[in-house]
Amino acid sequence: MYDLELDRVISKVSELDASRVLLQLPDGMRPFAVQLVSAINKATGASVFLSGDSCYGACDIAIDQARALNVGLIVHYGHTQYVGDLDVPVLYIHASIDVDVARQVESSLPELEGYKMVGLATTVQHIHQVDEIKEKLAEKGVEGLIGGGTGVSPLDGQILGFS
Repeated sequence: MYDLELDRVISKVSELDASRVLLQLPDGMRPFAVQLVSAINKATGASVFLSGDSCYGACDIAIDQARALNVGLIVHYGHTQYVGDLDVPVLYIHASIDVDVARQVESSLPELEGYKMVGLATTVQHIHQVDEIKEKLAEKGVEGLIGGGTGVSPLDGQILGFS
């Protein structure tokens, strides 16, 4: 299950006294939309609007919708902060989700046969487990290399898409 960080979202809505909130989700997280809208509204009393557009990354902020709806906050799920200051505050929620690292490593071993060293990169949803993956690979005799985060992504091992 994704970590939707509802306490953090509710806290930010309250801190900003945002009476109108725009929720932006990537397509894969749309099944959680009703749950999120309901929880935010119930906890804060804010009117919560759901962006109907697809969301292709952290640079794809629904700023025009936010301005048209006169919201006090955009809650942007599934990405790392990328865009600088905007005239509407944006709260980025990574939506972390755990995988069974031991099982994933075990299932990848046939593909890694003959390799002593591999590069490790993942999306922000799994970045919190990249060190554990490296450790499990080492137990199997494979060295995992994790690049240092630079530029727009300060998280070591995070891979970003391209537009």
